[in-house]
Amino acid sequence: MKTMKKIGKILVQSLPYLLFAVSLLLIFGVVSALRNNQTPTVFGYGAAVVKTKSMETTIMTNDMIFFQKVDPDTLLEGDIIIFWKPNASDSITVTHRILTIVETPTGRLFTTQGDNNNASETWEIGFSESFVIGKYVGKSSALGWAYSRFYSLLEGTGIQIIYPFIIIIFLLIGVMEGKTILKEMSAAKKKQMEAEMAALAAAELERLRAEQKEPPQE
Repeated sequence: MKTMKKIGKILVQSLPYLLFAVSLLLIFGVVSALRNNQTPTVFGYGAAVVKTKSMETTIMTNDMIFFQKVDPDTLLEGDIIIFWKPNASDSITVTHRILTIVETPTGRLFTTQGDNNNASETWEIGFSESFVIGKYVGKSSALGWAYSRFYSLLEGTGIQIIYPFIIIIFLLIGVMEGKTILKEMSAAKKKQMEAEMAALAAAELERLRAEQKEPPQE
């Protein structure tokens, strides 16, 4: 039982350091991905805000969607995917449902269509698997609404504008955990100084007692 309590105490004490380290790693990962024109993800998952009606009523305009990075070989017809718009001059992301998949010696070719569209657009017919970002796994209308209201001034694609918000969250976590670490270090230093002072006082007291015990010299 004592061993378990000791382990639990160590884990609790180590938590701020762990959270601080994870926050820094996540910030570095997101910034690095954005610099290299890649899609940032956190532990293999990402988020985007849908800005069009092409997937209604499955996904509504301004819904925040969540996607998972997956191997394109695992995707099936009927899956909803998020992908880079082929042949686009800007980095535009699209969230549509897979209609057909064609196997080729160089990889899979996907054709998609929005649930609310009458037909596939020319640019989404037979595009390479290299454009696939991830597979849709869920959505939140509430988070999408909040994001759209509070961050409507940010311009850009759904994926790119949401990550400054995530970076800020991780920065706040990092700062808070950093303060906790500094507070703990300060408390540990204070405790050490108090222990050293107590040891010095005990040594001095012992010296005085020893002097009192010595017989008086004639």
